[in-house]
Amino acid sequence: MKKVLITGCSSGIGKEVALTLAQEGFEVVATVRHPEKAKDLAGHTHLWVEKADVLSYIEKDDDLGRIVKQYGSFDIVICNAGVMLGGFLEDLKMDEIQRLVDTNLMGVIYTIKAVLPDMIERQSGKIILLSSLAGRRGTPLMSCYDATKFALEGLAESLSLELAPYGITLHLVEPGCVQTDLYRQGAMKQSRRQGVYEQKLEKMSQKFQSGRPRKEVTFQILKICQGKTSRLHYPIPALKHFQIWLKPLIFSKLGHLVWKKWMNH
Repeated sequence: MKKVLITGCSSGIGKEVALTLAQEGFEVVATVRHPEKAKDLAGHTHLWVEKADVLSYIEKDDDLGRIVKQYGSFDIVICNAGVMLGGFLEDLKMDEIQRLVDTNLMGVIYTIKAVLPDMIERQSGKIILLSSLAGRRGTPLMSCYDATKFALEGLAESLSLELAPYGITLHLVEPGCVQTDLYRQGAMKQSRRQGVYEQKLEKMSQKFQSGRPRKEVTFQILKICQGKTSRLHYPIPALKHFQIWLKPLIFSKLGHLVWKKWMNH
């Protein structure tokens, strides 16, 4: 029975993935920052809930190191913990941006480093990163968030080569807008400017709140854990591959004209 470590399981995708994998027979250790928010995870067979913060390394704590010592080897780690921050760059505060980078990038690196020595020793392991289509092409109003996801893509691509000789595989799950609490927690910053900025922020917020079902992401992660697929990149839905192929056009002169027209209406 394979053992899985999942970060960020208080709600949304993390919670759903933890429950699904446990129901499918995986032994799941689900980490949360606030256990009181994950009481409905308690009592499930094959599922253990542990308090842990992917930023604990900042205070010289080692929450994930403690969990690895307690539970032993993990066959799969799913780096799900993350935050979202959107809005015009001039309106974002530096401490907000720092927290975004610390959580979405440094927290993932910390999580991987916690399990990596054992995986290398056993010559086996899967590392699944919850990235985004935002890591494949930039979007207006999402510059700093997109930057963290671009960084995850580079991290995973590099590590996929670095760790291949040790039998460790990397997998990037890249959904577009998904129905999750991540987009409902005041993550779109209001602009100090009136008019067009406010209108675009409202449109973007509406787009996030009408995203695709979480089950699509959960199903893809389940297939990876079951070994039914072994690619590096998993855009969700698969048709989003088409948008990625169009990236050179999006960032051409024509693409910039289209974006400019969108921003002005």
